[in-house]
Amino acid sequence: LCDIVVDLQNNAVITVDSTGTVKAWEGSTGQEVASFSTGLPNNTLYACSINDKPVIAVSSHLTRGFGC
Repeated sequence: LCDIVVDLQNNAVITVDSTGTVKAWEGSTGQEVASFSTGLPNNTLYACSINDKPVIAVSSHLTRGFGC
């Protein structure tokens, strides 16, 4: 696990791992509800809202080596 974002308003948790897989989880059940791959390691999640709608951005850091 490289990064985690919790969205309390929408009862969701977003994670990204060292392989670049981003997953969305339902906060109350822990059930995975969506996933996708960035195709790159070393990612960071950013949470914000635009026009009162939640937005999660994923940034990839191209560095030497592997890991977060």
